[in-house]
Amino acid sequence: LVCVDNADAESEALNTLDLRHAAVTDITLAANSGLNAWKSNEDSVTHDFIRLESYAPNKLTYKAETASERLAVFSEIYYPHGWHLLIDEQEATIYRVNYTLRAAIIPQGAHTIMMYFVPEALNSDKWATLMVLLIIVGSLISILVHYIKQWRSN
Repeated sequence: LVCVDNADAESEALNTLDLRHAAVTDITLAANSGLNAWKSNEDSVTHDFIRLESYAPNKLTYKAETASERLAVFSEIYYPHGWHLLIDEQEATIYRVNYTLRAAIIPQGAHTIMMYFVPEALNSDKWATLMVLLIIVGSLISILVHYIKQWRSN
């Protein structure tokens, strides 16, 4: 992992690094997410693998096996609002590397990795929908009570 001073330097580094063996990120972004504390293990990776098992636009599942902890870079656009990462059903962090891609730290061993998308607006939309529904039901009950009172008074 190569940390650079800013987004411009990150973009420039993409032209010079061998991205098969390195990733680049903004030092400020890395420090804020804790990615800068990650240290690469330089031993051989010939038997390590990560394989896409299933794909849907809102859910990706991978199988991985590593001899030691690794940084995996996914060919998926980094978008922090709504994407979640589970490694063996445990919540993990998605990092931004190579200016636009997602990355994750994969622990040693065999793992199932799942990324799924739940729009953040969905949670606020549920409450807004519920409030509108309550207002409509309340209005209908109020109108019904008004007509019943009027009908009884006649």
